[in-house]
Amino acid sequence: MAAEAESVREATAKVIAAEGEMRASGALKAAAFEIKQHPIAMQLRYLQAMSSISCGKESTIIFPVPLDLLSFFHVTMSSDPNKVHQLLDEQAKQLISEINVSIESLQAAASMNASGMNSSEKRLIDFDSAEDSLDQNAHIV
Repeated sequence: MAAEAESVREATAKVIAAEGEMRASGALKAAAFEIKQHPIAMQLRYLQAMSSISCGKESTIIFPVPLDLLSFFHVTMSSDPNKVHQLLDEQAKQLISEINVSIESLQAAASMNASGMNSSEKRLIDFDSAEDSLDQNAHIV
């Protein structure tokens, strides 16, 4: 009788563990879907993990490899070398467009300071100039 009760408890424990695994896999699937929809979520999760680690009593934090480098090495290890050049070109274009936006907004701010506009007019013009430069840079080939 005791052996039968023990086997029933073990079977119940296995069923509960399997249900827990199913729920965990469902949560992981949902998380993967969210990360696929919003790639920045992975970076935010990384920063959240760093924040929670820093709250502990340990004085040593080991920083994992940045996520951007992982995507670069993944493409580099692939069999198609053209993908590496394509990735570098895309990143260079993105950096150039961000630099152009920054330069134009700085130039606009400097010219507005020289002309004596008020702050609300300056913000409106900064926003418009940033939008225009993004539209222009979107067509760079």
